Amino acid sequence: MRRVNRIPLLIIFWLAFGGWISLVPAAAPAKLALVVGNAAYRGANPLTNTRHDAQDMVAMLKGLGFQVTAVEDATRDQFNLAVKTFVKSLQGTDAMGLFYYAGHGIQMKGANYLLPVDAKIEEEWDVQDQAIALDRLLDGMASGRDKAVNLVILDACRDNPFAVRGSRSTGADRGFARVEPSSGTLVLYAAQPGATASDNPGGRNGLFTGELLKVLATPGLQVEEAFKQVAQQVYLTSGSQKQLPWQEGII
Repeated sequence: MRRVNRIPLLIIFWLAFGGWISLVPAAAPAKLALVVGNAAYRGANPLTNTRHDAQDMVAMLKGLGFQVTAVEDATRDQFNLAVKTFVKSLQGTDAMGLFYYAGHGIQMKGANYLLPVDAKIEEEWDVQDQAIALDRLLDGMASGRDKAVNLVILDACRDNPFAVRGSRSTGADRGFARVEPSSGTLVLYAAQPGATASDNPGGRNGLFTGELLKVLATPGLQVEEAFKQVAQQVYLTSGSQKQLPWQEGII
């Protein structure tokens, strides 16, 4: 798991997750979150745990003081509207922004996309039109917010659920590609770049989100130790799949 600048990242999680209350400034910024859980895909394999992942994350974030907007089984129009509204709510503020997504995601030519439940992708040309570009979301959250903190958590590094015809891009059906988020933005992936994540059949939560929820419920745990625990437990539990959570961003 990639390390990031230690002290600033600790400050972020003091503010975001309510640890070490005495160190939080009295005028801490607002905390706004958008949580999307997509499961009932119409043209691809449905997912078993993503609704539960989103629902449990909503409960956790509300308990930590976030104002949360939740969307389940979002169509392309619903997904776009939710993202647009969320980004607008952040613009011109120092509010902390947190986006969580559980569902199908793919990469195409080095760019990452989140898939609405009504996506119809038959060839490479369809991806940009049918899916939600991660880069656009990251740019929107960071735009004009140099002093603000953004967290993006993606439990979406599953195999490409569509047989994309005509694709010549390397690794088009394997997990997510690396990103270079703006300063002030941290992106957490369920698996390392180019790898896939387990939906944890038979469990309530996906493997990554289940371990993340356990860690977030532990009071006073320092962020470096928290994500070390998540990564280690996910890696051990995933067995031969060797799933390792990953993070990108410099604060």
